[in-house]
Amino acid sequence: MANPITLSLQENKNTNLEKQQIKRKQEIDAKEKRRPRKGTVSKSKKTQRKRAKDTVRHRNYKTEKIQDESLRNEKKQSEEDEETMDKP
Repeated sequence: MANPITLSLQENKNTNLEKQQIKRKQEIDAKEKRRPRKGTVSKSKKTQRKRAKDTVRHRNYKTEKIQDESLRNEKKQSEEDEETMDKP
């Protein structure tokens, strides 16, 4: 017959192993839950993309505005040149 002390030690070992296995499973499940599904994008990524788009739009708007101003200035300059040419 086995010694009662060794039996209790064996049971302790088994329960500890079971606890460790349960803990590992829980950790793995938690990691799976944290990981986003394939094809989905986190909210922070969405906001980053929106900001990037907005900055590009703003940059494009600024360049268009500058180009428009330069065209207007050229037209004004050419009109002034024509007026000065007309006057003797």
